[in-house]
Amino acid sequence: MEELEKLLIEEIEANIETTFLYQFHEKIFFDREKFQLLIVNVNKMANYYISNGRTEYYKKIAAGIIDRFEYILCCFYWHLAPNDLCSIINYNDIKDEISDYCDKMREVTGKLIL
Repeated sequence: MEELEKLLIEEIEANIETTFLYQFHEKIFFDREKFQLLIVNVNKMANYYISNGRTEYYKKIAAGIIDRFEYILCCFYWHLAPNDLCSIINYNDIKDEISDYCDKMREVTGKLIL
């Protein structure tokens, strides 16, 4: 699980160009496949914590994931706000799936914190 925690911390920090969150924050591009992988990895980590207990990185990962998911939700809102400059490049390609993305974030977040 150390490797998975490392991957999630890399996502949270968003310093590596290949991560979903780097691409979303820096390029304002929502990569469906990378988002799905992030959800799968958070779910795996949550299951590990449920089965084995929390590790020393639990707080950092839980707080970071919650913060980043909140940021994603804000970006969806900001994209639609008439006076905001945030514009998701491929919004029209993902707009019909946004409610599903929100549900997935809520589901894994609930699992992660409970």
